[in-house]
Amino acid sequence: MTYKIEKIIIPGLPNIPLTVSRFVVAHESGNDKNTGPHSLDAEITFMTRNFRKAFTSHWVGGGGRIVQLAPVGKLQYGAGPKANPYSYAHVELARTKNPETFNKDYAAYIWLLRYLADQAGIPKKLDEGTATTKGIKSHDWIRRNLGGTNHTDPFRYLAQFGITKEQFKKDVENGIGAATMVTKPVDKPSISKPAPKPSQPVTKPSAYTGDSIVDYLKSIGVDSSFSNRTNLATQYEIKGYKGSAKQNLELLIKMRTGKSMTPAKPAAKKGDQKTTSIVDYLKSIGQDSSPTNRKNLAEKHGIKNYTGTLSQNTQLLKKLRG
Repeated sequence: MTYKIEKIIIPGLPNIPLTVSRFVVAHESGNDKNTGPHSLDAEITFMTRNFRKAFTSHWVGGGGRIVQLAPVGKLQYGAGPKANPYSYAHVELARTKNPETFNKDYAAYIWLLRYLADQAGIPKKLDEGTATTKGIKSHDWIRRNLGGTNHTDPFRYLAQFGITKEQFKKDVENGIGAATMVTKPVDKPSISKPAPKPSQPVTKPSAYTGDSIVDYLKSIGVDSSFSNRTNLATQYEIKGYKGSAKQNLELLIKMRTGKSMTPAKPAAKKGDQKTTSIVDYLKSIGQDSSPTNRKNLAEKHGIKNYTGTLSQNTQLLKKLRG
């Protein structure tokens, strides 16, 4: 799959040639106060107004949009004075708190990093070698190997959605196939390859023998998104799932063996029976209270066209309590 690159070049940028093209640098905004549906546009507006302090060639966000603000192959102010003269392009990732938006952004982000590396004749290898080794580099790698910056992006933000450093490296170097790209709500399994019912352990045979939960789920035709892994973790009694390496390995082992999974219990037997808030009630029974999960619950309980209205939430609360 290819993506459209919107060009909104900032006027008045310095036209300084690079010393040599060695890197494509992977960033993220680091701005947790800007995570709404228009976070990408807000970041672009801010950078356009403040480019004399910092600017990069590309931004990704808004559900898979790509915007180019500066020419590639020219000096950009993105990763400090020791890396900028060698950086063909810098790619920023706008933040979101929506898993569906993130998955689309992430797919576009990976595609763009690889596309720019090919464009510059740079190997599609992540964070390898020394300061003179060409490749795709995280801002954190620049900090550790060249200096001149104290940023550690993009890993902390990616980890919020279950993307480990190992997974990021694998995706950068191998790409994300069209079949794995999220084009539908992340909590809904593929129609052609339905996920197993929550009350049944996943013990499908798989030729995959590695230790990646994402790859294992793909090998058995199950949605590997962070949201679905959170649901699976709950079913397999893994509390407070954040997508850590330890939790992912525990989930992988339990799914392969089918052990330590408790059948779903009626929600009416536990939880806050006094609250009138569906969000507070779901939290009291240890369930995901996000709009996406509430919509899925509403559909399961026969509430059509759920949009989160007061009447729908009240109806859903009653049904969950039995």
